[in-house]
Amino acid sequence: MPGAGGSLMRPLIRQRAKLDALFRKQFRANSLATWFLRALHAQHYAGRPQRQYYEFGVGRGRTLMRYLKALKLHCELENLDPYDHSIFLFDSFEGLPPKASPRDDHPGWRAGMLRHSLEETQAKLARHIDLNRGNVRFVKGFFRASLTPALASELTSRPPSIVTIDVDYYSSTKTVLDWLLPFTPSGCLFYFDDLWSFHGHPEMGELAAINEVNRSGIGHFTPYTELGCTAGGKVFVFARREYEYSEVTKSRGNL
Repeated sequence: MPGAGGSLMRPLIRQRAKLDALFRKQFRANSLATWFLRALHAQHYAGRPQRQYYEFGVGRGRTLMRYLKALKLHCELENLDPYDHSIFLFDSFEGLPPKASPRDDHPGWRAGMLRHSLEETQAKLARHIDLNRGNVRFVKGFFRASLTPALASELTSRPPSIVTIDVDYYSSTKTVLDWLLPFTPSGCLFYFDDLWSFHGHPEMGELAAINEVNRSGIGHFTPYTELGCTAGGKVFVFARREYEYSEVTKSRGNL
């Protein structure tokens, strides 16, 4: 009988081992997909903010595919509907704009690079998610034209919980943050893809824009290691200077 029991268990053991191997391959220890998965999990249990993903600079969609992979697994594990999560995708779909500042001046970047059409991106995304369900919104245009006060007012009721910024330039990053941060809640998590393009120079590229925010008084970006995964040291948490949860904290303390 022990032998028979062992033979019944072997297929289950092999299946579990196969699943474990697949997970280790697709969700490596410090990969971006793993960070997305842990971020979704942490925000789900914290209760705020959650379920609003903003991506600036979609390109070929590689980062977006990693987010979707993490979202699908997160929703499967937590018995959630992935279509309850909103996805906002901002891109010119015409490649990089001309450089607008000396702080953009990376020799590897030029206007028109990284061009992928809206139709190309939609077709790729449609292989992974049903675009007819209404939870994905594309905002097309160079950021100086597309990120309008009217759009900010519209999205204030749907503030971001996770933000990816993959826009290369300092000037584009600054435009995004100037528009986004007035309605970004404390606890929103950011991934800056091009953070190290200038080898950590504090006055160049995306890092210069982050440092300006930290000097501006609106709030603070802090490197975020809480999840045990930093995706190459490119992840930050944002907290507003006027911390909006303080009254909640006080009221709880008086209970």
